Amino acid sequence: MYQVPVDELRGTSAVVGVTIKDAAYILDQTQHRPLSPREVGNFIGMINTPDFEKIKAMVLDCSSKIRVRKYGRSVVTLSPVEVTNRCASNCDFCGWRADNTQMGRVTIDEELADIQTQYLLEKGVQDIGC
Repeated sequence: MYQVPVDELRGTSAVVGVTIKDAAYILDQTQHRPLSPREVGNFIGMINTPDFEKIKAMVLDCSSKIRVRKYGRSVVTLSPVEVTNRCASNCDFCGWRADNTQMGRVTIDEELADIQTQYLLEKGVQDIGC
C-alpha cells in the first residue's frame, strides 16, 4: 500500500472545525477502543488546522502511552517468516511489487516454514509472524 507523505495530505483534507478539544476527546477514546474510520478522518482533517503542531504532539504522547501500556519499556523483536515473495500490489518503494518481472518468485512449503519458525524460537524470538 502506498503511503502519502504528510505534506501531500495538508492540502487535501476536507474536515473543517476540528478543535484541540475534539482531538483530546478522540485520543481519550483510544484508551478503550480503536479509532473509527470517521475519527481517523478527523485526524487527517486536523492536518490543515492552525493547531496541527499541538495536536500532533498530543497524538505522539498518546501513542507512546499506549505502546508503553501494551509492551512496557522493553524492545520487542518481531520476526516474520516470509513464505513467499509474490505480491499483487505495485507499491513504488517495494522490490517485491507485482510488476517487477526481473525478480525470481518463490513460495516455501509448510515444512520449510516450520524449520524457519523452529530456528527463530531456538534463538529466543517469541513474536513470529507469517
